[in-house]
Order: sequence, then structure tokens, then C-alpha cells
Amino acid sequence: MTPARACAEIRSGVEKALKADLSACLLQMPDEVDMQIEYANPTEAYRCSWYPGAELMSDCRLRFRHKDFFEVMRAFRFIG
Repeated sequence: MTPARACAEIRSGVEKALKADLSACLLQMPDEVDMQIEYANPTEAYRCSWYPGAELMSDCRLRFRHKDFFEVMRAFRFIG
């Protein structure tokens, strides 16, 4: 297959995919996301437990729950 043909087939496939019904690709988000992180070091778990909304479940396990998925992702950025 030549590079030009490969590009043409890729373009054709992308156009076909984008013309399809994309609503079937949307994910159903849960009402609440529950993130739990297990740390190897209890000091690190304790330090991260100061993040607003985080709860220390055990010496090395931290939990963060929220209804907004993006808040969970933000928490993961700082405590993950």
C-alpha cells in the first residue's frame, strides 16, 4: 500500500466515522464517583488527607467522593 492510498483510506474512514451517530458513543456518568487511593507510605496518605473532601480510611488508604467527575479528576491531580 502506498502512503497516498493509506492517507486516502484513513481520511475516508474518519469521514465515515464522523458522519455516524456519535450520541451512541457518549458514556453514562454515575451519580457519584468514589475514588480510593492506596499509598505505600502512611505519611504521604496523611499529607494528602488535607485535600478538601478527602477522608483517611486507614493508615495508607485515602478516599474522595464527589458528584462531579471533574472534581474527582482535579483531586486526583493533587493527591494521586
